[in-house]
Amino acid sequence: MRLAPGDEVYGRIKRLQELIKQKNISGVIVTQLVNLFYFSGTMQGTYLFVPAEGEPVLFVRKNYRRACNESPLENIVSISGLSDIMEKLKKEDYDKQTVIGMELKSLPVTYYEKLVPLFSGIKIADISPLLLEVRMIKSVYEQKFFKEAGKLAREVYEKIPQILKQGMTELALAARVEYEMRCLGHQGFLRISGYNQEAYYGHILFGENALIASFLDSPTGGKGLSAAFPQGSGNTTLEPGRPVLVDYTFVLDGYIVDITRIFALGKLTEGLQDAHQVSIAIQNKLAEIALPGVKTDYLYYTAKEMAQEAGIMDYFMGTAESRVRFIGHGVGLELNELPVITDKMSFTLAEGMVIALEPKFFFPKQGAVGIENTFIVRNDGLEKVCTLSDEICLG
Repeated sequence: MRLAPGDEVYGRIKRLQELIKQKNISGVIVTQLVNLFYFSGTMQGTYLFVPAEGEPVLFVRKNYRRACNESPLENIVSISGLSDIMEKLKKEDYDKQTVIGMELKSLPVTYYEKLVPLFSGIKIADISPLLLEVRMIKSVYEQKFFKEAGKLAREVYEKIPQILKQGMTELALAARVEYEMRCLGHQGFLRISGYNQEAYYGHILFGENALIASFLDSPTGGKGLSAAFPQGSGNTTLEPGRPVLVDYTFVLDGYIVDITRIFALGKLTEGLQDAHQVSIAIQNKLAEIALPGVKTDYLYYTAKEMAQEAGIMDYFMGTAESRVRFIGHGVGLELNELPVITDKMSFTLAEGMVIALEPKFFFPKQGAVGIENTFIVRNDGLEKVCTLSDEICLG
């Protein structure tokens, strides 16, 4: 098990402290699992208090021993319940706060109602955006996980042509791909940013099943196995000449690489092949212009313009009823992190951001084509973390 080093975790704490001081926030209480892991190095049952200045305090309800082994923080305190927090903060002289930040985007109301009385008379501020802002820039330490995950994803995707067989179901292919990923160290669980957003490894879809939308904020959905989980692979069987969309993630030590490739038994129609080449051209153009300082909405408009020039805008990023208004998103410890590549908001690209670009086209009664790759933003352009060919792989 690889543990985050102290300088890495304290560097994150320092960046957070700089931001909350700018916002005149006295300190923050972190409770969400991913944020706890990011800022403390452990995902045990904990609450993290970060003052605007000084040493953070990690309060552990369960499991104290593991938390001490996993976290490099110096001040780790065992508690039996939330009521112990203020008592401990008084001992640390951290009880004289004026504004406390909490993750109001994700904090359940019941927990909020338990926490607020501990800070009676203190103003509560939402620090969810600030935490996402800190996490948006990946350190050199974090970037190595994306590169490793990209290499492992390539190993698995290169095996798919040998796995594909006429008559096999989406579910059977998914099971084989997931088996290969688990054997290489995939953690087996995917975290997604956003309320009620969930998926498994991703989506493996045959033919027009790729056009079946779901509640997930994604251009793909799929029929799934039941209304209880209405997305992803189902029991549709593979036939020659139908595109096989494999949009899967490889998650290594918590860090996510998002990859889409198209496979098929036999040839696809000329129209599908041409559209796939447009997807590759869009990706390559965006990779060329996505330099630090560039606005993310410019990438979106560039992709949209290229789809229009190719005459297939009606099929870009979904059909009319299910089209999404983004062509990429941040990835990290969660899928769909910041920045989002959309026309609805704009971010400025910076070195160290990690983004997934996914230009895709969806054709009724045929299926979907296109690609998705995960990139690290560099000063001289985008670095692709998975070097697998972008071309359609025909079996």
